[in-house]
Amino acid sequence: MTYLIKYLLFIPACALLLISVPTWNFSDNYIDVIFLNIPNGEATAIVDYEDQQAILINTGAPSSRDKLLEHLDRLSIKKLDAIFITNKDEEYTGNLEYLVNNYSGVDVYGPSSLNTMDLPNLNQWNDVNKDLEWGDLSFRIVDISARGNISFIAQFGDENVFFLNDGQEDIDNNFIQTVDIDIIKIAEFASGVTPSDQILAVMDPYVSIVFTSKSHQINNDLIKLLNSRWIDVYFVHKTGSIYIRFTKDDYEILSKNQSVFRYKDIYDKKLE
Repeated sequence: MTYLIKYLLFIPACALLLISVPTWNFSDNYIDVIFLNIPNGEATAIVDYEDQQAILINTGAPSSRDKLLEHLDRLSIKKLDAIFITNKDEEYTGNLEYLVNNYSGVDVYGPSSLNTMDLPNLNQWNDVNKDLEWGDLSFRIVDISARGNISFIAQFGDENVFFLNDGQEDIDNNFIQTVDIDIIKIAEFASGVTPSDQILAVMDPYVSIVFTSKSHQINNDLIKLLNSRWIDVYFVHKTGSIYIRFTKDDYEILSKNQSVFRYKDIYDKKLE
């Protein structure tokens, strides 16, 4: 799978900048995808420890800042190469300006609604079914809802994670007719009605991930639907951060004691 970005005409001042060409390259034997356990909101790290590269998808609410920074430190993320934003709400963008101000040179990709924020390296991310690639890691937007929420697939080799990001509008299933989805991140803290049974039947994922929100209530009917499809449901606030190691032809859900935390000792370091 892959992903996309659209070049923009230059517009002044607070408007969005042209898409920059990334210099990073995720082409090692594995990457780690970590769904971070923060008190409120959503944040996911994608890390290549061998080349010391990291991407963050969403930043959680402001009340989650201390915990988010603790996770980044524990994962030895000293530099962020990029931050991707899929939803303009505070539970996704609450720490964005802080991170941009404290991680120098980080590129931000997100919807046009972010142009009201103080983000010097902001790139508009709004082209459906076009790809953005960094070696063997690629992103593809597959849907932008009427509310502007971006759903996309992150692909590494043959393995992928589908980040569904609108809980009210179902997506067109044409994009998954020829793609096997491994893992799905459920939209809006499982408070909505998506994905529908029809979409799940086509997608047929093995694992689903649900983040924590102070302002959203879980839709139990949606959880029952996932269970009826024999999809494992991982609640981040119950299990703690969820560490998944992707190779180019397989993935493994790691225990905390197996996970990589310090790049200087990437094969042996245990959780402290």
